[in-house]
Amino acid sequence: MDEDLRIQEELESMRNKDNAKRKRERRRENERRQREIVRMQLNMATPVDIGLEESGPIGEDSMFSLRSLHMTDAMPRLSRGKMIVTSNRERDQDSAIAQTEDGDEQSDNEQDRLERQLDSMYHLYRERKADIDGKYRARKARKDWGDEEWEGLSESATSQDTESSYLKEADDSTNEYDNHETPLSLLRDLEDSDAVAGRLSKRAEAFFSQDIFLGIADVAPNSESTGNFRVRNNLDREITPKQIIDTKRDTMTKPLRSRITSFTESGSEHDDQDTRIKFVKPADVDGWEESPEKRPGGRLDIDIITAEAMTLAHQLATGQKTSHEAIDDGFNKLSFRDRDGLPEWFLEDESKHDKPTKPITRAAAQAIKEKLRAFNARPIKKVREAKARKKLKVAQKLERLKKKSDVLANDEGMTEKEKAESIAKLLSRATRKKPAKPAKLVVARGPNRGIQGRPKGVKGRYRMVDPRMKKELRAQKRVAQRKKT
Repeated sequence: MDEDLRIQEELESMRNKDNAKRKRERRRENERRQREIVRMQLNMATPVDIGLEESGPIGEDSMFSLRSLHMTDAMPRLSRGKMIVTSNRERDQDSAIAQTEDGDEQSDNEQDRLERQLDSMYHLYRERKADIDGKYRARKARKDWGDEEWEGLSESATSQDTESSYLKEADDSTNEYDNHETPLSLLRDLEDSDAVAGRLSKRAEAFFSQDIFLGIADVAPNSESTGNFRVRNNLDREITPKQIIDTKRDTMTKPLRSRITSFTESGSEHDDQDTRIKFVKPADVDGWEESPEKRPGGRLDIDIITAEAMTLAHQLATGQKTSHEAIDDGFNKLSFRDRDGLPEWFLEDESKHDKPTKPITRAAAQAIKEKLRAFNARPIKKVREAKARKKLKVAQKLERLKKKSDVLANDEGMTEKEKAESIAKLLSRATRKKPAKPAKLVVARGPNRGIQGRPKGVKGRYRMVDPRMKKELRAQKRVAQRKKT
């Protein structure tokens, strides 16, 4: 009994403490509200719009959002900043020379600032376009993943080191960002990291990490040098020009082989020099590269889909143009342009308009139209499946008839005449077509007047008729009768 009373007293005390705490909180809230009312009456209220400039142009609390920070031009400007220190030794130069150099440096800095501003604006434009256009995002993703056709590697352009009269760079790594393709980022996506030079992309690594490719790495050649041929790994080789010629000699034509032979004989005296060609990605690595697919006749499986390609094919087939002339046409003023030092936005815009326009013929354009017309005339997938099911049912039906006819032919209790008649009945019954049901006529009156689509309660084929159509049909019959008479 005493235990129950003690528990009740403890519960009552806890309830009283909770009520007292709530009363204190309500009293404090009321006092705060009273103070706010007094301050508003005395015009002492703090403006709410103070600090809105910190929210930025993209919304409130954007200064704490790293992902939305890239939508502004603040990140490119901050990431391109350089820490510089002054040099006391260089301040002892002549003042006149210092003034001229200072003027040149200011002009150079202004040009650099404008170029960086254009680059940052271009990156912002690409991000906005990627957010709006899905096709642009797909092209960018294919380019980042390295799925496009491999066109070779080129050495990175060496940047010239410019020294200032009074300033020097505190860290050489800050210059690397000027030639960087993409701006620095505060957030790093581990799944979409760029492929390291000389390695496969993430998608290729994920594909070749399957169990079927585990034993292939064991047959890689060693890194030992043998004569003039040295293999570093599967994709990095150093081969002399003479070895390339000897390897490809079997695939050359006879005139070209003779010219190559004369070239190697005349240049054999230079073989002692260490002249090597580095193939970062050779055409055939240990025979793992697939050969181009060929048709049954031995011809390459190449499809012509453009009018320019069809025109070139017609000219080569009719002898209007030789293969050497076609190769010469590939060299024009746009082939070897100097692209060093040009901004990325300029190169991307030029790539849309620097493709040479090749003439086409009327016959080639007509051939491409006929090809596309035949391509578009193909039935859709559902129609092809329906026809295939129909053929399958016919084949199954013929198989059943064959089994029944074999049973009748082997029946010894029937005469030959009875067997022939029974088999003929089976065949006539199988080949008999079901009578086509006539279309149901639906009169356009009442609820069906002016209706669009299938009327309610009508199944199968139907045809909408009205009194006007009936009168026109009678008139046509009368006109046809008059012509006969």
